[in-house]
Amino acid sequence: MASLAFAYGSFGDILESIKLIAKIVKLIQNGAVSNECTQIGKELESFSSELNHLSTILQSTPPLPQFLVDRLQAESALRDLVLSKFKAKIAASRSFFGKVRWAISEEKDVADFRRKLAERRAALSGVVDQINLIGQSRVQGLVNGVGEQVRLGNDRIQDGIGRQLQDQNQILSRVRGGVDDVGEQVRLGIDQVQARVSGVDRQLIAQERKLKQYQISDFEEKLWKWLEFPPRMAGMQHETQKLHHKGTGKWFLDGSEFNAWKDKPGFLWIEGQSGTGKTVLSSIVIQKLVDDPQRFIQGTGVAFFYFDFRDQLKQRVEIMLRSIILQLSAQSPHPYAALDLQYEISKGQTLPTYQDLVDVLETLLSEIGRTYIILDALDEYKDIVLLIQFISRLRSWTKSDPHVPLTSQPREIFATAFEDIPQETLGFTTTQSDIHLFVSSELSRNPGLEQFSQQVENVATKVVEKSSGM
Repeated sequence: MASLAFAYGSFGDILESIKLIAKIVKLIQNGAVSNECTQIGKELESFSSELNHLSTILQSTPPLPQFLVDRLQAESALRDLVLSKFKAKIAASRSFFGKVRWAISEEKDVADFRRKLAERRAALSGVVDQINLIGQSRVQGLVNGVGEQVRLGNDRIQDGIGRQLQDQNQILSRVRGGVDDVGEQVRLGIDQVQARVSGVDRQLIAQERKLKQYQISDFEEKLWKWLEFPPRMAGMQHETQKLHHKGTGKWFLDGSEFNAWKDKPGFLWIEGQSGTGKTVLSSIVIQKLVDDPQRFIQGTGVAFFYFDFRDQLKQRVEIMLRSIILQLSAQSPHPYAALDLQYEISKGQTLPTYQDLVDVLETLLSEIGRTYIILDALDEYKDIVLLIQFISRLRSWTKSDPHVPLTSQPREIFATAFEDIPQETLGFTTTQSDIHLFVSSELSRNPGLEQFSQQVENVATKVVEKSSGM
């Protein structure tokens, strides 16, 4: 690998890659694998040594432009994606059926991994070479600039001495002027070099972002099509948000039940009769979580699904799982890797089973960490027993501990299944403040009623008293 004197990057990314390599090597050593896999283990150990060497050198390297750090981090992400997918395949080969699948696809998978690994190592080497090139260009530009200006200064000094007709003060003055000129021109030279490097920085950053967007978009489109186009919930969220008036739902967001659930993993059951505003409340919770400024800092995942008796696509657990998985895959530190592995196993020819989807979801929750999954209108799903079984399984995942609010109409089967889950009951009186706020606002917006402000308030109160929900 090329000299790394000017390299700078994320130590965390490098250490994660080294840990990932160690896990793959251990799986290879503990399993009954072929000579080709044994050779891969040796190549990975060599690669791990190179990464260790890189990490050591980076600790004594001065900082470089941010775009170079971004390039190294981008390569780390792609490298970890390749390693994670191969690790998953090796791990899967430990089971009986996994061994059968592995025996069929081993030659192709091993060759494909070696090719991708070579590409990532070559790409990293290319980035390092670019780091060196830019670093050397900076140094060489400064050296050349200083040398040229010193030569010009010397010429001026020699010219001043040759004249010998000027007094000593004039000669010294010109020498000082020459030195000042040298300093100024050196500064100009540095500014020009930095301007050129900044231009290169911007171009590389733009290209890197564009490439990453294309890659993610391609993955998403391919997998969405493979999963038979599960409904995208963003449209439903947008339409439901239109029913939300500013200030409504604040009583719930400020309440102890919501904040306890938001801060601590677990489940929250919100039940209420039809028309009490459960779906609107779900959309308010979703928007609150999505808009949280700490979300991206903490790496929090948010996914949601609205069951709907009017739409067949929104009445099946498998469809709900596909939608939730696609949403979380985009937010994973390894975007779409877990789902793409299932795609490759089936060659895109068969749909993932219910168990496959559950396994992918569990992997995603482990990758992302803190995750919120909002499920609205459980009572509008036909096979309630299967849905409750899925929720029970979700509750059993103590390692990932997702935050899950559930909304439904009162049903005995839910009351029995969720008896130990914190509960919020929505009654018609619970949401009266929201109704009053909405009606008052709508009436106040009517220009013809401005002079009857007190009467408008009385009308709003009467509407609330006569209402039976939202």
